[in-house]
Amino acid sequence: MKNVLILVAIFLLAGNIFAQTEKRIALVMGNSEYQNVDPLKNPVNDAILMETTLKELGFKVILKTNLTLQQMSTEVALFKKQIVDYDVVLFYFAGHGISVNGENYFLPINMPAITQELLVTFELGTSGAFPMNGIVSVLNNPDKTTILILDACRNNPFSDKRGNENRGFKKVDATKGMYIAFATSNGQFASDNPREKNGLFTKKLVENIKKPEMIEQIFKYTRTAVQEASRNEQNPTESSSLNGNFYFVKSQNVVNEYEKFYNEGLDFFDNQKFAKALTSFKKAKNANDKPTNSDVDDWISRTNKKLNSDPGPNPPVLETEFTESVTGMRFVLVKGGTFQMGS
Repeated sequence: MKNVLILVAIFLLAGNIFAQTEKRIALVMGNSEYQNVDPLKNPVNDAILMETTLKELGFKVILKTNLTLQQMSTEVALFKKQIVDYDVVLFYFAGHGISVNGENYFLPINMPAITQELLVTFELGTSGAFPMNGIVSVLNNPDKTTILILDACRNNPFSDKRGNENRGFKKVDATKGMYIAFATSNGQFASDNPREKNGLFTKKLVENIKKPEMIEQIFKYTRTAVQEASRNEQNPTESSSLNGNFYFVKSQNVVNEYEKFYNEGLDFFDNQKFAKALTSFKKAKNANDKPTNSDVDDWISRTNKKLNSDPGPNPPVLETEFTESVTGMRFVLVKGGTFQMGS
């Protein structure tokens, strides 16, 4: 029986790497067709653009548009149940938003006309608006990466001029593990950008979100672009309490480490036929295109077949030890049939 060489290191480390692959989910809302306050041109367009973009970034996306208060409440409740098994949870809202008595609210499309009298009802909790705290409480989980992107406060929703004071969103501090991005600064309104297809903030965010940078840098790029386009009339802000680094798209140097790792596996065999068995591992164009656990299982199966049935005309001389470049860990190659658990 032929000697079978088992790459213990690659089996174990590959399993560890892919166990850490992020599962991503997003709830995307856009309200344009307001019935009692000024309608908006672009929030639904922005929500659709974000849906497409986030899907490309590996998110499962739930898109909902032109929602009543009851529909918003229902979707958030359903979302709370869906996020349990996900590592990265994102909420996006585009539409009207206001702040009353220090609390932020998203406006559903059936929001009553905002008058001075209506403002009193916010204190009573019967305003007809959806409180931002409602989604913050759902996303509040320090064991996950949670992201809120709020392209709200579009123009001024007040139809009664007696209520026409500055009621843009108030900045909220992110809880542990959370990142909150606001389309504009504290108390100000954001541009719906009606001459174009998308709101200014979302347009600039999508232009930058696929850059291989950490999330903080993505929103810095977005902020600068919005400020330039608006001549500093709109100034996006953020609040972060993330526990680690988050990339929408992992930087190329990280991807290169994956490539190098798998290529080192190839070097142990130096065999063209065996190289084909690793094709699925060289798909890593970005952080969301890493091999899946099924790829790992398939590779292990094909590797064992290869080693048992076709070592090639010139079987390679294998090193007995190597140091893996990503972690710096040292590993040993063990002959098949000579290793028992505990030895």
